[in-house]
Amino acid sequence: MFKVKKSFMFVLMLATCIICSTSGVFVKDSLSETTTKKQNTKKKTNKKTAGATTKKQGTTTKNQGTTTKNQGATTNTSLNDDKFLVTKIGAVVNGEMISLYDIQTATNSELARLRITPADPRYDRAVKEIMRRSLDNKINDILLRQEAERLKITVSPQDIDNELKSFIKRSQMTEEQFEKELKAKGENMAFIKDKMRDNILTKRIISYMISRKVSVTEKELEEHYEKNKDQYIKGKVVDVSLLLFPPNINAEKVLADIRSGKLKFADAVAKFSIGPNPKKSGVLGKLPWEEMATDWKDIIAPMSVGEISKIFDVRNFKAIVKLNSMNPGVQMTFEEAKPIVDNEVRTPLLNARFDEYLAQLKSKAIIDIKL
Repeated sequence: MFKVKKSFMFVLMLATCIICSTSGVFVKDSLSETTTKKQNTKKKTNKKTAGATTKKQGTTTKNQGTTTKNQGATTNTSLNDDKFLVTKIGAVVNGEMISLYDIQTATNSELARLRITPADPRYDRAVKEIMRRSLDNKINDILLRQEAERLKITVSPQDIDNELKSFIKRSQMTEEQFEKELKAKGENMAFIKDKMRDNILTKRIISYMISRKVSVTEKELEEHYEKNKDQYIKGKVVDVSLLLFPPNINAEKVLADIRSGKLKFADAVAKFSIGPNPKKSGVLGKLPWEEMATDWKDIIAPMSVGEISKIFDVRNFKAIVKLNSMNPGVQMTFEEAKPIVDNEVRTPLLNARFDEYLAQLKSKAIIDIKL
């Protein structure tokens, strides 16, 4: 990932989550006081109340012809009750508990970032998916933390503070601005430090257990360089603006309206974007080309100044960018580009190995889901 101005890295960091398949995992589906006792079963009744027909799905409460559905989840009242959430268990991973409060805190953070109102029935599906993701992330974090303990890999408070200071510096924010951003997104410093601790642990596990198993030859690097030679430009700088779409917005229609002239890019950013600087046309600032991710280079490389890109994915969200200006720079030699090339070739291999490693941890774990 490349360096960017102010809040963009902040937004992307908060958006980062590891979503892994649970196939092969020993998952014991338990029932708690707050969950329905029968899931995925449907019962039908022909009994009519005031001319209305009530369908029972899972657990259904009939009250004056209205239907309340509790399908494998706690009620909305319960989910908004902090005291209830803290005392109730959402899952147990190898004996370590995850409270509903922890799950809901992570869920609420993502909902706020996406500008989703959980009470709005239009977003029921999105809310459930985000909550599932939040739970899966918590499970992954615990598994990795337990593995770090087994391997005697530790992270000190000083490590976290150093990482935090480095991140704030890269984001070109003061600590006060950073805390203001956190507050605006419903987060706090303790939450971010916990995430940074988990990220550092993950990096160290990758370094200790995975990196040594991934090798890249000089020939592979040279072939990758020649194939993508036009991507390795020294001194090239681009100035772009980003429109990051929330999941409930039709990105294709918005892009069509922009290209047809019905909607200005800046207005679309102000109205729809969940990315940085929505009130300032989504400007990310001047970005060094060699520090940009390959997928961004692929999108921006064929663009002309003033052009709007096609739709692409940013952390599972649809996005478009506008190229505001560009300094073309000069071609890098293979030796100059080698560190970048090595990272580009090695990263997908590391990611694949990490996914396999995490899947192995899950396959050996006892995970008791109580939602």
